[in-house]
Amino acid sequence: QTNRKNVRQLTICALLCALEVVFARFFSLINLQAARLSIEAIPIVLAGYFYGSFAGMIVGFVGDTVGCLFSPYGWDPILCLSPMMIGLFAGLLRPLVQKVKKPWEIWKVILTILPGQALSVLWTSQCFLWLGYSQKALGVLVATRAVEAVIELALNSVIITLLVCSGIFAKAGLLPYEKKNKMHPFRIVAAVLIVVQLVLLVVATLTIGMKFMDTSYDLMERVLFAIAYFTPTMLGVEAYILSYFRNRGTENDSQ
Repeated sequence: QTNRKNVRQLTICALLCALEVVFARFFSLINLQAARLSIEAIPIVLAGYFYGSFAGMIVGFVGDTVGCLFSPYGWDPILCLSPMMIGLFAGLLRPLVQKVKKPWEIWKVILTILPGQALSVLWTSQCFLWLGYSQKALGVLVATRAVEAVIELALNSVIITLLVCSGIFAKAGLLPYEKKNKMHPFRIVAAVLIVVQLVLLVVATLTIGMKFMDTSYDLMERVLFAIAYFTPTMLGVEAYILSYFRNRGTENDSQ
């Protein structure tokens, strides 16, 4: 049963990755280097709803990476953090979706998408300046992308709410969830650390820059700078892994 369940999850996540690529690259109303208006976030959010933050992040990363094969602009790994953040918060806030029964409860869906969407706008705007994709000031770029993000948020929320209310996911055994585990304290710590990491990255890059990408420093210095930059992320990943094994241990004890 466990093997069948894992294969089913892997298959559904692969399908969602494929949908993300199709929505991002072939169904975009705007598809430019510095702007893209599409519904590509829907499969990422659904992956977070179905299987949690890790699945949402993986679908976001894989979908964005594969989609770059169909893009003339190439692949930048730091930009993959944007879709991963959407999947992260969709998974963390997915208990809200359990209570969505009517279309006017769309605000609950909005709350699951909004944090990742907002952080994605900030992160992507800053990355475009680092990579030279835009010559605009950061404030102007954020404001421009915020308009695009609001339109996407409204469109994605309406579609997802209608799908959830239709009962199609419940019939497929994806929603509501089979069991309602309380969020482990380690997972709360992991989520807080990820948010702290994003805030530190924005503040640090605006003041001292990304020194670990500066080739004027030797390799060891760049490694130390990278460790200093991403310490919250490393601690967050460790906390998430600990929460996973603690939950597994609790399940085994109950069995």
